[in-house]
Amino acid sequence: MKNSKFLFLAFALLVAFSACKKGGSGTVHRSGNGPQAKIGDIIFYDFNLKKDTTLIFSTAQQGQSAQDIMSDPNKTKDPLYHFVLQSLLSMKKGDSTSFVLPLDTFKVKPAGFEGAKVANLTISLKNCLSETEFLATLKPEEKESFMMQKKQMAVNERAGEMKDQIKAAQMSFDGAKVQFQGRSKAVADSMTTLAKDFAAGKMANVQTTASGLKYVILKEGTGSVVGNKFAFVNYYGCLKDGKKFDESFERGSPFIFPVGVGQVIPGWDEGVGLLKEGSTAVLLVPSALGYGATDKGTIPANSDLVFYIEVLKAL
Repeated sequence: MKNSKFLFLAFALLVAFSACKKGGSGTVHRSGNGPQAKIGDIIFYDFNLKKDTTLIFSTAQQGQSAQDIMSDPNKTKDPLYHFVLQSLLSMKKGDSTSFVLPLDTFKVKPAGFEGAKVANLTISLKNCLSETEFLATLKPEEKESFMMQKKQMAVNERAGEMKDQIKAAQMSFDGAKVQFQGRSKAVADSMTTLAKDFAAGKMANVQTTASGLKYVILKEGTGSVVGNKFAFVNYYGCLKDGKKFDESFERGSPFIFPVGVGQVIPGWDEGVGLLKEGSTAVLLVPSALGYGATDKGTIPANSDLVFYIEVLKAL
């Protein structure tokens, strides 16, 4: 969200303080009579951060309020962050919340607060809009950006909830490092010919999506369709002439990413999302679904890309 870096700064400090196991206190000051914030609302807020009595950051000094999507406090395990979110949910437009965080007994103080006795943070709720109301204020390209950022927030939230499962899956592949590395040359040899055949239209069973992505499933997996899950994949990427630009095999560890939120090129978001866990496939990604007119060095501008993909796991 626009200006969410302001809130991240404040919360980063709050988390740092709470990690020190020293209690703070917070008070909601009632002066508003507007709508009350709800989970999923887009909130607009100002905040001031003081080191003792010295102001060190203020959104007013930046010339604009910050904004973010109101998160569910029950989905965070941090008690102070939970308190902050719960306070915001109890606020109406025009209300403010102040937090006093004692620092004088901390053995190690957060960076920038050395020598301070107290940190003071005040958050004022300027406005809150439902998603429908907020989207009505945006241009088409801004709506697209907002929805992508909303997806990313959901991914971050889910990643926190699944942290243990993701870590366990990563560890399960550690023992296969040498095996993965040992397959690097064989995959490279097969892709030299396969990429040229694919580019020349000599491969059978090619499927084409509405976006122009072409793919061939070499081995159908038995797991569920990846969709928008976290995918663990081994891959080999090359140009249509077979020239490699990247691979995971020689590194010995799979690449992990959330599908469908724009952390990878569009061709990967779409292509990997169509596959089942356990599948092996080849993707022919047109330039428009890759890096477009951007010259990436080993990938010239306007290059179509060919990827060999193995979906090892999806969570």
